[in-house]
Amino acid sequence: MILQKFAKTLEGLNNKIKTLKRTAYGYRNQEYFKLKILAIHQAKHALVG
Repeated sequence: MILQKFAKTLEGLNNKIKTLKRTAYGYRNQEYFKLKILAIHQAKHALVG
């Protein structure tokens, strides 16, 4: 049961990163992209919509 919840959480995070990658096409600064990925953890409703 706990493993299923962890897998769902990880899958959701993976999808958010993939969405960010698609929208970030053309970012010139790799460090900025890393910061955007780290910011996903801090935002409650990141990439909604």
